[in-house]
Amino acid sequence: MNPNRRRAPNLIAFIVVGFASIGLLATIPIPNAKAAEWADLRVTFVYDASEAPTRKRIAPLADATCMPESMMPLSEEFIVDPITMGIQNVALYLDSKNSGLQKCDTHPALQSAPSEPTSLEIRKCVFEPHLFISRVGQKLKLINSDEYGHNPNFIFFANDPESRMQPPGQSVEIELANSEKAPSPIRCNIHPWMQAYVLVFDHPYTGVSDQHGVINIEKLPAGKAITFKIWHESMAKSIDEVSFNGKPTIWPKGNFRLTLAPGMNDLGAIKIKPDEFKD
Repeated sequence: MNPNRRRAPNLIAFIVVGFASIGLLATIPIPNAKAAEWADLRVTFVYDASEAPTRKRIAPLADATCMPESMMPLSEEFIVDPITMGIQNVALYLDSKNSGLQKCDTHPALQSAPSEPTSLEIRKCVFEPHLFISRVGQKLKLINSDEYGHNPNFIFFANDPESRMQPPGQSVEIELANSEKAPSPIRCNIHPWMQAYVLVFDHPYTGVSDQHGVINIEKLPAGKAITFKIWHESMAKSIDEVSFNGKPTIWPKGNFRLTLAPGMNDLGAIKIKPDEFKD
């Protein structure tokens, strides 16, 4: 399936223009867009190559306690769908310093953090999900579904670091009181291949691409210039150059600005070349 077929006609309501020579971002706003109305955003991140990279099986420790080599998990560092070429686990979120939004710009239904905790499960020596979102004020529930213990290490900067033994079949809830500037890594001190990332922000406008590279973010304010940032754990430094509407576009340090119209705004396929990622 061609990823570009995902683009719905007449839904692109903005144009992103990158100025590589002067390192600026520009936005062409849509006439008559009203800030009191709300917009949905859809983006599809596509690997711009002829073939998807092959996922490698993780090598076991010399004294492996989890499972034999044949049952070790596949690496989750870089996952590309071989049919759509969609890139999984791309994060899209507001630039915390230059988002262009105030708290009052948040949709009324999204101003409070969800009351239900977000969940991170350990199963077969893998964190599930690999990249996930949690709001400030929302608890993070860690569940160990394995038959043996783990030692998850949450490497926060704004929140208190967490590192504790997690017995088999047990769960614990972690308080998240502060917004983080970037995705925070989670690692197991016993099984070093186990790694996940959590996005902790004080706003709801964050998305993670699915197995086809698609991100949907709902109820954004329409008619306002908003600065977003993209992130992937395997990016070389930052994803600075993409292909948008078939043309090379510069996103300095992975930042780009959009002005959305009311309703659905579909950017279609944003293509990223292999040299934007680590070898």
